[in-house]
Amino acid sequence: MSSGGAPLDPAWKERIEATFGLPLHNGYGLTETSPGVCGGSNARPRKDLALGEILPGVECIVDEPDEHGVGELLIRGPNIMKGYYRNPEATREAIREDGFFRSGDFAKIDPDGAVWLMGRKKELIIRSGFNVYPPEVEAMLTRHPDVAQTAVVGRPVPGNEEIIAFVTAKAGTKAADLKGFLHDHLVAYKVPQHIVVIDDFPRAATGKILKHKLVDLYADELDRRDALAT
Repeated sequence: MSSGGAPLDPAWKERIEATFGLPLHNGYGLTETSPGVCGGSNARPRKDLALGEILPGVECIVDEPDEHGVGELLIRGPNIMKGYYRNPEATREAIREDGFFRSGDFAKIDPDGAVWLMGRKKELIIRSGFNVYPPEVEAMLTRHPDVAQTAVVGRPVPGNEEIIAFVTAKAGTKAADLKGFLHDHLVAYKVPQHIVVIDDFPRAATGKILKHKLVDLYADELDRRDALAT
């Protein structure tokens, strides 16, 4: 069994594997990569959320890695598109002269070759000078037994960027309890300033959560909370 198209929820991985007695592999790819880049293997199933092994014939490198080995994932191989239709400028921006495609995703690669997806480059949150990758916070939130689904986004505030977590959860779930849970499992700068419990997420036709709409939809509520906090 394989998962793709969106970050794999660790709680769902555990439940599905327990139900079916089979490993659920995490995979990764993009339309521009036709579409596969990494995938799991039944011969080497993983309990963690690594994306598995780089597919044969495909090269992956991390561009300008930071002190933790995290940088933009670059991909090269016969699976890479020729270019965007009638858009040479976008093609030049996406594909380097050496043939590597800029994925727009932050990742790191373990010594054993396993690729870890850290999040979209454009979704990186910089809180008090520290990099915060939304999937890490989302994965921890979904480990709380009352949380069904979550989306973490950044929101500019004067002199900084705040972390906002939107969650769907069991009736009666309190944001303060969820924040306390995160304080027990994450360093302080990764804990959201606001956790907003909502009924459902705005979604695309494919079912993907439209993160960019969340802050706009709840702007008044977030402004009110910021005012109370000052």
